[in-house]
Amino acid sequence: STLQPLVHSLAPRPDKDAQVLELGCGDKPLLPDLMNDEHFEGAHAVGVDYAPAVVRQLRMDQRLQKSAVRTATIAGPVSPKKKTKLTPWHKSSKEEGAAGLPAGLPVSSDVSYEVADARALSYSDSSFDLVLEKGTVDALMCSDASGYENGRLVVSEACRVLKPGGVFLMVSHMSPTAHEGSSFVNASLLPALQGLGPKFTFSLGVHFDEVEA
Repeated sequence: STLQPLVHSLAPRPDKDAQVLELGCGDKPLLPDLMNDEHFEGAHAVGVDYAPAVVRQLRMDQRLQKSAVRTATIAGPVSPKKKTKLTPWHKSSKEEGAAGLPAGLPVSSDVSYEVADARALSYSDSSFDLVLEKGTVDALMCSDASGYENGRLVVSEACRVLKPGGVFLMVSHMSPTAHEGSSFVNASLLPALQGLGPKFTFSLGVHFDEVEA
């Protein structure tokens, strides 16, 4: 995962019972790859999405992949006379030799999926060590009427469910040097953080690359 170096630098190696949350995971969640990184060994993760159909498909793909891995394990070693290739459990099923497996998701027993609205999470305060999202805020801000309010709610909820010392990692197409990005900071991000109350302290870090069109 291209996010791994950044996650490693921002989030200290978690304890065995660390909790990780991905908001708006969609059908291409980040968590399976991250959870198969030894940096998160022993951690538990949940991916949430607003669409029940997406969550059902993720759960189905996960069950099928786990079943395929168990079948391959029970079958024993592959005969050297055959050219059949078995994909290791931590590799993506897109790779050659993974015929019959649902495409795209590495198998990880430490990830579960739930239906949830990132703007109104049901989790208790201080539940997660790391919260991340990729493109969820961007998508919710497409609404002219409630875009900035959507962004504020997502940030507010992400910070609410973070444990003290936790990290919220947001991956966005918005540039902090452009109007859209600076408007998000002033109309969504800062109001969300300030609304948490005086007992909360926070620090902001921006990591970005400018890409010419």
